[in-house]
Amino acid sequence: MQKLLFIQSQKPETDEVISCPPFDIQLSNSSVNADTYHWSFGDGTILDINQADTINHIYNNTTNNIATYTIKLNALSNFGCVDSIQQNINVYPGTIADFSSN
Repeated sequence: MQKLLFIQSQKPETDEVISCPPFDIQLSNSSVNADTYHWSFGDGTILDINQADTINHIYNNTTNNIATYTIKLNALSNFGCVDSIQQNINVYPGTIADFSSN
């Protein structure tokens, strides 16, 4: 399992995360002074939570090309302050073993 650490107002340590599907990624939210968190996983999945929890998300790639997804975290406070951070991840096409016999 790949792990990413999201830190408010700081750039992630790496610009490139690559893995094979199914890609189970663990995201550690270490935002401070926020009350609501809005996650967008770049594959159409959205998660709104009220705790800075560590969460998991699974990516699949059924295409023949590398799929790039942008993970974005918006941290919002009850005072109306907002900050966001994002990172791209790449998922290789899935490998399918197959054979036939006569």
